[in-house]
Amino acid sequence: MKKDSSVVNVLLTSSGSGVGEAIYKSLAMSSMNTTIVATDISGFNSGAFRCDRAYKIVPPQDPRYTQQIIDICVQQQIDVVLSGSDTELEKLAELKAEKSLDSVIVVGTPESVGICRDKRKTFDFYRKRNLPFVDTVLFDGVGEVIRNHGFPILAKPTGGSGSVGVKVLMDQAELDALENKDEYIYQEYLLSENWPVSKANLTREDVMKSGTVVQKDEISIQVLLGLNRDVLGTFMSRNVLKFGMPTKIYPFVCEEYEDVARRMALCLADIGMIGPVNLQCKITDRGPVFFEINPRFTGITSVRATLGFKEVEAVIGHILLNYPLEKVRQLLDTDYEAACCRYLDEYKFPKTMLEKLETDCYIEN
Repeated sequence: MKKDSSVVNVLLTSSGSGVGEAIYKSLAMSSMNTTIVATDISGFNSGAFRCDRAYKIVPPQDPRYTQQIIDICVQQQIDVVLSGSDTELEKLAELKAEKSLDSVIVVGTPESVGICRDKRKTFDFYRKRNLPFVDTVLFDGVGEVIRNHGFPILAKPTGGSGSVGVKVLMDQAELDALENKDEYIYQEYLLSENWPVSKANLTREDVMKSGTVVQKDEISIQVLLGLNRDVLGTFMSRNVLKFGMPTKIYPFVCEEYEDVARRMALCLADIGMIGPVNLQCKITDRGPVFFEINPRFTGITSVRATLGFKEVEAVIGHILLNYPLEKVRQLLDTDYEAACCRYLDEYKFPKTMLEKLETDCYIEN
């Protein structure tokens, strides 16, 4: 628990990402008094100039990354670390496990993060618990997926993020022609129950548009896990995506779907997950089947905050500030009578500040 100051010093990593931007916006909407220190591998991002201070740092794959995060936390007296990207989660989880920082890092254990980051492990994890995660295999198991579900199938880069690099393989010829087959994991193509086209009659135009996978009828469920392996709150929405980005968010309630998502998140809590967990599913003729689980805030975190589900403030209040449970619940009171759209925004900053950040790797705004 934070004891000595009314100001919460927040380290926001990957401030230039969509997730980083959503976290920043959520903090700006909160009732907390915060100082936000941004980090990113590029200086040219709006988060660097909208936050109070900013560092340009090395990528998480660089051996210097962890020490840079430690040094920034010490220098800036950081109270809480929030991650804006998938690629940093495992490094931050390892740093948290080492217990070498006084700062609270909002991330799960290395085991829980590792399971979410590897979809093959995710599938095995939930299959053992009889919970509905989409069939996921390496190349040596792709034949079984085809026998059980037929074409099309999805090929996703191992360790990928979002829909980047995902391919829809319509038939055996396309699978045979795929290069570097061992660098992908393979999944059943989930078809929602209300699609007008049967799976046998799907065409490439049905599943691909402008070179990207059509993401239709997807449901997102955000679950917040507390310190006592409990659920603080959930938010469920149907999202319309454009080029992989949710642009229209329609919140709704369905106890059946939320119950499955809560049980899946609590399985992760049993092995040390804490804070936000985002679960994505489609409603098939088998019921909800999940295909993506991300142990972090998301690009629509600020949308959820706009609709009353202030998850960033709730998590910080719960983990760091010892908010009573009643206050945490009040911060997660979604307005289900409203919906929300996202739009691009602009932010102007002096070129001299950009040049200083690129050169000195640090600025104060």
